[in-house]
Amino acid sequence: MKNILLTLLFSITGVSAQEYSGPKCLGSYCMNRNASTRSMFNRIGVQRQSAPNPYCYVEENGAAFLYFEAIDSEPHIVGDVFLSPSPNCAHMRVHRTSAELRSWKTREGIGLGSAEADVLKAYGNPTSNIMITAGSQGARSQTDTPDSISMLRIRGFRTGDRSLVADRRLFYRSENVDDPSAAEFGIHDGKVVWIFLSDNE
Repeated sequence: MKNILLTLLFSITGVSAQEYSGPKCLGSYCMNRNASTRSMFNRIGVQRQSAPNPYCYVEENGAAFLYFEAIDSEPHIVGDVFLSPSPNCAHMRVHRTSAELRSWKTREGIGLGSAEADVLKAYGNPTSNIMITAGSQGARSQTDTPDSISMLRIRGFRTGDRSLVADRRLFYRSENVDDPSAAEFGIHDGKVVWIFLSDNE
């Protein structure tokens, strides 16, 4: 009887502690604490001396924008990447790159323009599904405004700048406090309009 109770307890504990189910990689970046800024520069083509953290890029044809950001306590390790079809660094230097950023995808094949249904099929239900509305943001509301999410995701964003456009964001993270992995997909009209990966949340 005691063994049955222990088995049941472990089973319940395993179910209640949600593990990270989101993507581990996006294009040239993988969340493994070994993704160095140097390796990213080698792939994207801009040297550190000319690009202060965060490191901001635009594809030559303007089809996609990317920034990556080093971890404060580990300045040579990449902690965050953000990919979008609109500018995501404001009031700072943005470097042109010949890298085809628009083609960056997760290992499961999710990229800009992918269907929301494909995100859910690849990663399951998100930890949070947060609406983005033009109204005011309540203290306990599970909603964002275009400005509040832009303040969070666009580096250097100021009130009055062009905001991100999305209906909602699907956020994935682990309930394990020792796992800093996180991912977010901006969704607009059923399609992915931005992808954020972090090994530093």
